[in-house]
Amino acid sequence: MERAEAHKEHNKFKELCALAQTNSLSDREQVDLDFHLVKCQSCRDLYQEYSMIGLEGMAFLSTEKDLPTEALNWDDRKVRASLFAAIEKDEPRRVVSIITPDRVDEKHLERWQDYRLGQTEANR
Repeated sequence: MERAEAHKEHNKFKELCALAQTNSLSDREQVDLDFHLVKCQSCRDLYQEYSMIGLEGMAFLSTEKDLPTEALNWDDRKVRASLFAAIEKDEPRRVVSIITPDRVDEKHLERWQDYRLGQTEANR
């Protein structure tokens, strides 16, 4: 039974690896994922693969050569105006990072986790 639960838990982190690419994780989920990535090479590899899809795969898919006429003639002014208005608000952005075991020790991980969750020495 423990093995099935461990497999289910690991699948949760695989899903979080994908969702992290869209910056849609809660702070708690991001912290949990970051800690898991320190320990799990297969999830670090998966995270990197999802990152590459976002960087290279989507750029490849967005080429205009095979777009239908409707897409080529689409008026995007309203969407652009909305996007630029959101950018002008300059709301804080979530930074997604990969922590690797060779770059951090347990003491720093605990401090970083506290920081991510908004805790400091003063409010403990």
